[in-house]
Amino acid sequence: MRWKEIRAGPLSTPNLHALIDSMSAEIAEAQVRNFERWGLVGGDVTWESLVAAMREWLTIRVAWIDEQFVDAPEFSVEAGSVLAGQTLELTVPRGAIYFTREGSDPRGEDGEPSAGTTRYGDPLSLNATVTVRARTRIETVGEFDEGLWSSLVEAAYEVEGAAPGMQFPGDISQDDKINLLDAIGILRYLTGEQTAPCTGTGVGALLDWTGDGAIDLTDVLQNLNYLFQSGAPHPNGIECVAMPECPEACGG
Repeated sequence: MRWKEIRAGPLSTPNLHALIDSMSAEIAEAQVRNFERWGLVGGDVTWESLVAAMREWLTIRVAWIDEQFVDAPEFSVEAGSVLAGQTLELTVPRGAIYFTREGSDPRGEDGEPSAGTTRYGDPLSLNATVTVRARTRIETVGEFDEGLWSSLVEAAYEVEGAAPGMQFPGDISQDDKINLLDAIGILRYLTGEQTAPCTGTGVGALLDWTGDGAIDLTDVLQNLNYLFQSGAPHPNGIECVAMPECPEACGG
């Protein structure tokens, strides 16, 4: 978030105070003649008290702006290569964290958590290559505000030594069943709007409904044909099975 970045640097409170001190020092000599001419100070109102008031007002103002933004979640493990079983924690000072493992945005177009999104609770175990995307949501902000989301953060983890994960063949939505969300998910995968929960050979094992070695629109049609009971099931069956380079999604 840009505001958070500049608040940690140029617009940090100490830097703002230093700027006020620098500017007031430049006109310290001239301010005497100014107030002698216009008589704007006297009694408890002094040049020093006016500078102090400016410092206080600006400090309060930027603190208020800080509170208008929702902090994004922080990941306990940096993106990159990790060993299977590595624990990942997501933390944030306030609000609820929502995340996905298959590359979609936790925030839906309607402003509510999207399909396939999980509300963070316990730490995650990284047992297969995965991209975790997360946002913070403040559930209730005010009388007329149904909630605010943070910016999107993500981290991709390449898991070393991962065992095959248990998956329902065709279940790109990772909701433990085959439905229209999976047909939509394959379309989004083909257009680059969504990633598969598996990597490498696991993508084909999960999404190749026709068994022709390619992921394309025919797989979407085969998924729909199966749902409407006019087509064959996935080549890898309809039960939870082990798939290479896939996370654990069923059979636990």
